[in-house]
Amino acid sequence: MASSAIQRLLQPPSTAESQKRALQFLNSHFQSLAQLEDGEALQSVVDDTRRKTEELRAELQTSQAAVDKHIKDTLSATQGHLATAQELSITRHALTDELSALSSELDSSLSPDGRDDPTLLEELESLHHNLKELKSLRNYVLVIERALRLSEAAVAQAQGALSSPGARGFSPSSLTQYRLLHSFAASVSTHCSSVDNPSQAQSRASATHEETQPLKIVNFLSTIRDRTWSDIQGILTSNLLETAEKMGWPQPIEYSSALPDNRALFELEFRDLLRLQDSGDEIHGSDPRWKRDGVYPIQALISPIALRFKFHFESKRDTNRVDKPEWYFTHVLNVTHTHRPFMETTIQALLSTTRYKHINAFREFSLHLLPLLTRKLRHTLPRILHHPSLLAHTIYQSLAFDASLRDQGFSLEGTTAATGLAESSDVDGKGVTWEGISMQILGNKEWFEAWLEGERRFAEDQYNDIISSPNAWQVADDADDADTSGTDADFRPTNSARRVKALIEQITDRYQPLPRFTARTRFLITVQIPILESYHSRISSSLDAFETLSSSFVRAVPGALSGQVGHGSDTRTLTGGVEGMGRLVKAGVSAHYIAAEMDRWGEDLFFLELWSEINARAALRAKADAHPLLPDPSGDATSAWQDVEAASEGTIFQELVTQYRSLGERAEDMIVRHVCSEVNSASKAYFTSQWDESENPPPHEKGVSIPPTLVAPLSTLSSQLASLAHSLPGPFAAILYRRISSSLAAVILQQRVLQRGIGRLSLTEARQIAEECLLWVQACRMAMGRSVRRIEGPWAQLLDAMKLLTLEENQFRIAVDRIFDTDAGGLEKLNEELEVSESGLGDLVDVVRLREDCWR
Repeated sequence: MASSAIQRLLQPPSTAESQKRALQFLNSHFQSLAQLEDGEALQSVVDDTRRKTEELRAELQTSQAAVDKHIKDTLSATQGHLATAQELSITRHALTDELSALSSELDSSLSPDGRDDPTLLEELESLHHNLKELKSLRNYVLVIERALRLSEAAVAQAQGALSSPGARGFSPSSLTQYRLLHSFAASVSTHCSSVDNPSQAQSRASATHEETQPLKIVNFLSTIRDRTWSDIQGILTSNLLETAEKMGWPQPIEYSSALPDNRALFELEFRDLLRLQDSGDEIHGSDPRWKRDGVYPIQALISPIALRFKFHFESKRDTNRVDKPEWYFTHVLNVTHTHRPFMETTIQALLSTTRYKHINAFREFSLHLLPLLTRKLRHTLPRILHHPSLLAHTIYQSLAFDASLRDQGFSLEGTTAATGLAESSDVDGKGVTWEGISMQILGNKEWFEAWLEGERRFAEDQYNDIISSPNAWQVADDADDADTSGTDADFRPTNSARRVKALIEQITDRYQPLPRFTARTRFLITVQIPILESYHSRISSSLDAFETLSSSFVRAVPGALSGQVGHGSDTRTLTGGVEGMGRLVKAGVSAHYIAAEMDRWGEDLFFLELWSEINARAALRAKADAHPLLPDPSGDATSAWQDVEAASEGTIFQELVTQYRSLGERAEDMIVRHVCSEVNSASKAYFTSQWDESENPPPHEKGVSIPPTLVAPLSTLSSQLASLAHSLPGPFAAILYRRISSSLAAVILQQRVLQRGIGRLSLTEARQIAEECLLWVQACRMAMGRSVRRIEGPWAQLLDAMKLLTLEENQFRIAVDRIFDTDAGGLEKLNEELEVSESGLGDLVDVVRLREDCWR
């Protein structure tokens, strides 16, 4: 029922409606008044109505009670539904919150706006991954446990086999458990070879070409296997050392004097170790990671020696000193020398009966001693890197050790380092070269660079001491045979040149033993050549300073070049006279002396081999090509061998020799200019006096005499030439004399003779000038002594001219006719007739026309 209907029914009855309905009822039942006045009919209607009213009232009450009950039930049900609805609403909100929480939990912590805590799914994945790792770890532990058990069983089996009653030496059958361990490790390695190493997954992505490393468990099993083998080897080693110590090892052993039982037991245990080594090669022959580290018995005998070495040189004893590397090098050399007879007789005889008969026992024994020095050097070198003297001393001692050990006959030929334990006896390993224990230092780039820098600084300090010495530029008075080797015996160098030469040879001696040509080349380029370059620059700068101080500008304006050596003093005393020439001679002598020594060094076998290697190796050629003071090596790859042969014809110092010789020639030119300048300056009065009539009276009054103005130039020339003859060897002095005399003769001929003019020279004056010219020659003869054979040679043109000018009148007329009547074809015959040197026809004409009696 609709609510409007219910509302309508609940409305109270309407009086008007009731009256209206009553009226309609009366009208319908009483159509007339008579009928209405009939009491019975009306009463009957009233009674029916009352009865119906009562019935309706009863129904109303029943209905009202039912309605009230229904309303009450409805209200109760409505309240129940309302409470249920509220509860459901709360439940809906709770479900919404839970749904939101679950939705947020599904957001990954790796998302940009995700939560910090992992999601439930991620937690499940993590737990699942951890579970897998735990299972893998359990498998790892089981694998390791099995390997450890097999390891213990293998060691116990070997120990039991050797200690069991009636056991006679080692048998390969006692390695059953070890073979199981090896097979187990190999099977695990094979199984894991197809499994990626997680630690290398990232590196493999960036470097796909790198070799894949095995899993850690594979390495761990290999370590267990190697340790187990070492333990088994240690058991046999202990037995051998116990027997050897009974015979006196590690002291020298007199094997023939040992007890027979000890000798038999020693030989048995020696062979046991060899059989163990054979078994190891058989078991591990296909394993590339198996370490083959020498002959087991010889390696065992090293143990007590290594213990003593460690006691003396790796402890806090006084014998362990970083400044005494020769002590532990000498100790090892003494050990090799002491035990050499035992190794070459007893041990070699034992090896000769096995497959190791190609092994040289002494060399193998020495080879096993070298790791003691290697370990010692690796611990010592980092401590002395910043002490150049100690570092250099250690390196030189290591080089001396290498040389001494080689002198004892040591090499890698006939050792396991050359042949390999798994190879047959016909492999002798002759192609393997031992570079020496020094390569443990020189092969380390940091250590080598530190040593090279220390040597460079030491050499530079020595060079600076040489140059700054007060007597650096004095000519040595006691040049020994070593200084004059390869040069003229009379060649006396300056002290600086001799000491620089000694320094260069000292440096050569220091790096000559280096085993690698690369290191030798670095030493040459870094240490030696800079010293030669600096000395060249020092001589060149001294010549530059001499030219500057001797220039006419400086002499005319003293102090014009402030800061020069001559500023504040008379530059004439520094560059003039014999003292000035002495400075030039010292510079030239120093340059020529070093050039001659470099020529000799370049022909030395050491430098010839070094230069040959530089031309043969591309890396060394590149270094030489980049250095301006080394000759250009061959670099044409199309004909490399021919280029090497062509380049090897020169020497390694060829470029420096050229520069030093150019410097010496420059000094020679300056000497010639200096002497000529000094003589010409002293001759100014002599040349001008010929025009002064007061100093030159007529010939008939004066006769032939020596002009006073000639004394100064003759004295200057004599002193200069005497100094040259005293300071330089004969050949050098002769060359300079010829150049000086030729220049002076040309000047005298021009100034004293030719400038008089045509027809202005009388016979008496010519004779006077001829006498003066002879005085020049005589002064040269007295100054040079026996240094020059033909003193007159450079003066020939001047003397020939004076010979023509001093001819008697008749002879002069004949000579004039012959000169003017001779053509170019008869010049040679003319010179022979006139007894003059080869002079040009025009020169002869110019000379004879000077005579006043020349009519042509």
